[in-house]
Amino acid sequence: MIIGKRVIAAFVLAVGCMVALLTVVPEKIAGMITHFDPYRFETVLDYDSMRREYGIYDKSSPADYGFPAFVEVNFQSLNDSIKLGGWFIHSAPQSKACIILIHGRTSNRLKPMKYLHLIREGGLDTLYNIFIPDMRNSGKADAAETYMGYKFAEDALSAILFAHQRYGQEVFVPFSFSMGAMATFNIIGRDDLRLRLEEKGIIIDKIIVDSPLSNVRETLSKSARDMKLPAFIFNRAYAIFNRQINGFADSMSMHTLLSKNYNTPILVIQSRSDETTPYSILEEELLLLDDHDNIESWIMEGPGHVKIYQDSAFMNDYIQKVLEFMK
Repeated sequence: MIIGKRVIAAFVLAVGCMVALLTVVPEKIAGMITHFDPYRFETVLDYDSMRREYGIYDKSSPADYGFPAFVEVNFQSLNDSIKLGGWFIHSAPQSKACIILIHGRTSNRLKPMKYLHLIREGGLDTLYNIFIPDMRNSGKADAAETYMGYKFAEDALSAILFAHQRYGQEVFVPFSFSMGAMATFNIIGRDDLRLRLEEKGIIIDKIIVDSPLSNVRETLSKSARDMKLPAFIFNRAYAIFNRQINGFADSMSMHTLLSKNYNTPILVIQSRSDETTPYSILEEELLLLDDHDNIESWIMEGPGHVKIYQDSAFMNDYIQKVLEFMK
């Protein structure tokens, strides 16, 4: 009888462990995919180490880059009315063209702010106005799940629509980083988002992506392998994530989202040593887009994820490459 109770207890324990492996653990992993702690302004500005990480050092606003007339704006995201904000710089009042800097995960508008130096150095500020928004869960925006760029895309499109309505901007150049790049790919590859642009007559004239998240499934799968996560747990977690974004997860790859876009010029910038968005994944995406003459890539040995521009050894070449592409 005692042996029987022990067997039953062991069986119950085994069933409980199996239930946890099949439900609780995958749900936890899915939460890790969709959630990260917000990076508020104070998270960056109050710490010298974060200022160095972001490459802004003693600078805190566009005024420090020679743009004192920036405006703090607030707007809401499509579909779920998440409160967003950003800086709009009316640097070229006669122009209806706008460069929009779109940051990535665990970031905020402070991180791409340093590219204002590039824009000013190259005289692009005389041709384009500039918008630097916070995506959800970042900076001064509301906390919310980002879903690996799926919701970031809605935020970025909302910023474009806001600049169109408020400031009459009609032509946009997204300059995007990491998960912000996946958001940009979604804007032109997701039917519901692309149609919103077409309804307003808004043109995406050129696209620049730096250290892009180019394939969500492959990037997550590599992270799972690095964590030595069993494949069946990852697959269940990925299935949960996929349901949360209406079954769109497998479509969030660069080659899928750009497959119908043969016209918009795209510059892809990447370091081979990037471990966050590995070059091996991007390389496969570029091979699948090999027949797209509109895509130009600049791949180099050098610093890691979104670090190329702020490295003094690469900054001048970076500026020149972007200016050649833009002009």
